[in-house]
Amino acid sequence: MVVRRDAPGQPHPGVGGEGPAGAHIATTAVERADDRSVIVVDNQGRTDVSCWGGILSLGAARRGVRGVVADGVCRDVEEAREPAFPVFARGSVPATARGRPQQRSTGEPVTVAGLTVEQLREGRSTLDLYDFTSPGR
Repeated sequence: MVVRRDAPGQPHPGVGGEGPAGAHIATTAVERADDRSVIVVDNQGRTDVSCWGGILSLGAARRGVRGVVADGVCRDVEEAREPAFPVFARGSVPATARGRPQQRSTGEPVTVAGLTVEQLREGRSTLDLYDFTSPGR
């Protein structure tokens, strides 16, 4: 599950052009995720505002999400540690995302630290990405 974040009111090529950003933070990704999901958040490496926090960690942990990789910083680190929910981010910051970046899209390819990450289509595995054949296929 991949999530792209933008500042409110910024142009969004491919997502309706000019206008307000979409859903608040990564709520759509958490809602769609399951126990096979890893959520990847593209916050363009920003360190001035969080792109993941304790409430999202709790919701994702309850859905069985495997963890989060964030190209940016997170907050509420202790709240993620309590359910032993793995969050990989550039660091932590106390600044909330409220009224700042919002979710632009879910499920589109994103670039994190120079690597493109995309959501696997139903029925595909990571083995397919590397042209490996699973036994019995």
